[in-house]
Amino acid sequence: MRDRLTIEFNVDLGQRVSVWMNQAFSMFDVLALVSMVVTPLGVVNTLTMNGLERTQEIGMLGRVGMTCSQVVSMILAEAALMGLIGGILGLVIGVILSRIFFISMNTMSGYNLTYVLPMVAIFAGVVLSMVISQLAAIFHARRAATIRILDAIHYE
Repeated sequence: MRDRLTIEFNVDLGQRVSVWMNQAFSMFDVLALVSMVVTPLGVVNTLTMNGLERTQEIGMLGRVGMTCSQVVSMILAEAALMGLIGGILGLVIGVILSRIFFISMNTMSGYNLTYVLPMVAIFAGVVLSMVISQLAAIFHARRAATIRILDAIHYE
């Protein structure tokens, strides 16, 4: 015991490394949860500012004959596109960062673990980003559809 050497079975060491990796990946779960709270707020903020800046434009569209349902459809389509682009960019960056993290964990642990890319989770992430963008856009779309044309034209 003078050199502080310990003898461990390979199974025990593998279990300990597995616990460390689970703890490290649980940190990413917390980050994902935080992003699921902050992201909708950012989308709502972006859509609200976009709507306020385009109040006159939306009023003019109503003036030239666009119906309320067409205004709502236009705003929801813009939000869907924003959700799709944001979801795809977020997933690409997330996959790159998770791959880097996984390679570093493999290097540090000395094990040769296999990287698994869950396609169902990727599809669910894109769908969830679209749903969040649509939920965030509903209030703005309703507000824009009900704005009076004269109020929109005089809006500064």
